Amino acid sequence: MLPESLSKRIIISFIFFIVIALAPAYTQSSGGRQDNSVFFIAYGRLIKVDFSSKRIFAEGAFHRTAKYYSVSPGGSVWSRLDYTHIGAINPGMSGAAGRPAGIKLPFRPYMITILPDGTGYISHQILTDKGFPLSVVDTQKKKLLRVIYHIKGIVTDLIHAHGIVYFSTYGFRPPHTLRIYRLMQSDNRAKEIYSLESADYKFKLAVFKDILYVPLLPGRAATAEPEMKLIDLSGNMIASLGRKRLGEIAVILDKPFFYRERGYLPCRTRAGAEGIAVYSVKKQSVVDMLPLQSSIYGIIGIQNDTVAYINIHPDVGRGELTLYFYSIKGRKEVKHIKVLPVIRQTDENKN
Repeated sequence: MLPESLSKRIIISFIFFIVIALAPAYTQSSGGRQDNSVFFIAYGRLIKVDFSSKRIFAEGAFHRTAKYYSVSPGGSVWSRLDYTHIGAINPGMSGAAGRPAGIKLPFRPYMITILPDGTGYISHQILTDKGFPLSVVDTQKKKLLRVIYHIKGIVTDLIHAHGIVYFSTYGFRPPHTLRIYRLMQSDNRAKEIYSLESADYKFKLAVFKDILYVPLLPGRAATAEPEMKLIDLSGNMIASLGRKRLGEIAVILDKPFFYRERGYLPCRTRAGAEGIAVYSVKKQSVVDMLPLQSSIYGIIGIQNDTVAYINIHPDVGRGELTLYFYSIKGRKEVKHIKVLPVIRQTDENKN
């Protein structure tokens, strides 16, 4: 057990971390597409986005606090079932076949990413006497494999590329060091490959063509210039993009979502509006700004030159969660759907 004074400091650090958590918590870049559909989680429900019909469908239910998800090789969507289990929903299936099958974990699950072989990695927001833990599970055999410790901070993003897991952390003790770790399947210990001291920001991670794109997302009222770092998969710095390369961006709101050699970054512009900055991989700079009539919290997916994004953090009591379909070529919204009425209508139809 931890001393009471240390426990109080940890709780305070967690509260600050929640305040700086601006990036979308209801989509996961490492998985999510099945049969041309994209998923996100809202109000604990799995929501399927169909780009062809521009409709959304409420599937099965996870725990009401579920946020992050990942998709296993068989197409099942995994997330938090309760305070000690993760489980899978099979989209489109009803009855027992569609119900979550759980794996018990030693700590409360938070972020999750699943490799192509079905190995899942789950982060936990609890400090033990051996640092922060990360659980490793076999989603096919539905069992816990091991727990990895000695992580020096709260995980702020968790992804995989080429069978290797990458995750970023926020140090809960001053100077609140930001770190990026790499974890091979054969290793029982995560290796730190990059770090930066910054109390008012956190890292998010995206991978495109063997490069980690690492934007700095602000927590408190940050006055620093926007910044995104390009790091290779071994941890070597390739470039640090600032004002000159990021154009009209004032604040980056989320990591880039890559589509056809371009990255799309939700942002706030220097004029005070919210938009989607278009980043050119070839030019390593922002080349366009897509104007929005609404707020943007995070991109859910992009297909057929259409962006699907949500407007707010999908928590009850924080406003009306809406999913927008936005035409890149037309540079305008083409449809929007209020999420909660769809969930209610689905439940009424079942009853």
